[in-house]
Amino acid sequence: MTTAKAAAERIAEVFDLEQPISPNGTKQEGHTEKLSQATNLVRIGEGSELWHAPDLEPFATITVGADVPKHKENWPIRSAAFKRYLTHRFYDQFQVAPNSQALQDSINVLMGKAMFEGEEYMVSTRLAEHAGKIYLDLANLDWEVVEITPSGWEVINGSPVKFRRTGGMQPLPTPKEGGDIQALKRFINIGDENDWVLVVSWLVAALRPVGPYPVLVLHGEQGSAKSTSERVLRALVDPNKAALRSEPKDERDLIIAATNGWCVALDNMSRLPRWLSDALCRLATGGGFGARKLYENDEEALFDAQRPVLLNGIEELAVRGDLLQRAIVIYLPTIPDGNRRSEKEFWELFELARPSILGAVLDGVSSALKDYGRDPLETLPRMADFAMWSVAAAPVLGWNKPRFIEAYDGNRDSANGLTLEASPVVPPLRQLLDADPRMDITATELLTRLNGLVVESVAKRRSWPKDGRALSNQLRTLAANLRADGIDLDFDSARTSGRRGIIIKKLGT
Repeated sequence: MTTAKAAAERIAEVFDLEQPISPNGTKQEGHTEKLSQATNLVRIGEGSELWHAPDLEPFATITVGADVPKHKENWPIRSAAFKRYLTHRFYDQFQVAPNSQALQDSINVLMGKAMFEGEEYMVSTRLAEHAGKIYLDLANLDWEVVEITPSGWEVINGSPVKFRRTGGMQPLPTPKEGGDIQALKRFINIGDENDWVLVVSWLVAALRPVGPYPVLVLHGEQGSAKSTSERVLRALVDPNKAALRSEPKDERDLIIAATNGWCVALDNMSRLPRWLSDALCRLATGGGFGARKLYENDEEALFDAQRPVLLNGIEELAVRGDLLQRAIVIYLPTIPDGNRRSEKEFWELFELARPSILGAVLDGVSSALKDYGRDPLETLPRMADFAMWSVAAAPVLGWNKPRFIEAYDGNRDSANGLTLEASPVVPPLRQLLDADPRMDITATELLTRLNGLVVESVAKRRSWPKDGRALSNQLRTLAANLRADGIDLDFDSARTSGRRGIIIKKLGT
């Protein structure tokens, strides 16, 4: 057969030219079937496992690797990675590149097959729980995962969980056994032992697939390595090309960051607007987000999950009571000039230590998985699940239950005081209660009395309530903080002249 004739037959095989093929793809005399590029691409795609997520996003699981052991990868069918896979397989089979329209047509068919004929599976990003075990996606080229059980952990090939990869995800190192969590102290600037206990506890909790998660807030002067410490912590849980982000412009930006990674890390914040403070509360402890899909008029993109959150700044960031009740606030000391290291040296040393530090963190996760709930807390704090998880991990990390409770209670007391200090209403309210330890009063009457105790500049602040309803709302927000400070507010029992009022009293009176 001449070269020209062979080439013509190959072109006829690939394009819309008739050739005798049976329904199962083999040539059969007397029968003809026209196989287009798109049809051939669909047949290649059907060799993958086609399935969909609960939100109907279509996926394909492909087997990759020329040698044993092979591994499986999960890609959205609409993704560039899956399109490249189809193109590669097509060219490998026919030595001709498919045209763009045929590729798009095949993608549409395969998406329909995945949605209407494929199984439904949960799809996870970085971390998942299955059959009482935790799986951590290392996000490496071999798609290896760490399987964490109550008896330990190991790196395995072939996850029972469907993980997805996003563009910014970077691989975790292969963890090493026998690591010591104390090695982490060389890379984060923690000056207080109570703060050290809480930061490591946050790190172990961040590798729990379900929340709620406390928001870790790092404060400090310039030169206290806030951003570096935050980068180190994220690199042990969810490394990303955009490790730290600036303040999101709106909830949509925050949703995108949370969808495409496991941690949300915000850097060098100067303030927390109210909408962002509320959104971080929902993200850390649970609550749905919704936004219109880009380029769509009526479809809504929904996100309902919990994520570990880190943020840092010089000024006090978490001043609203609802966020402070969910936060661990750490103050980093300034680093003397003589103790500084070059960026190159620092990160080289960290990369050498990271596998062992990660192994030590995984030891804590395994311990928490084994002993969670076995040693119940006498009093459950606001973030009870985090506290119980941390108590279960404590012995492996180098401390015991009372040591963690001491550190956590102290941090919460400090946060409570910060909330009260941030409110302009609290100082004059305390002044009123010093003179009258029990008041049965309406919010409007109370505001009149408070106005008489503050200077004009305070009363003109945006944060100062302008009417009784605004004052009542502020006091309801502060009720838990005031109670912890010895002031009780009762909105339900008070009645004054047939109107709903407030009973305010010092506890013990």
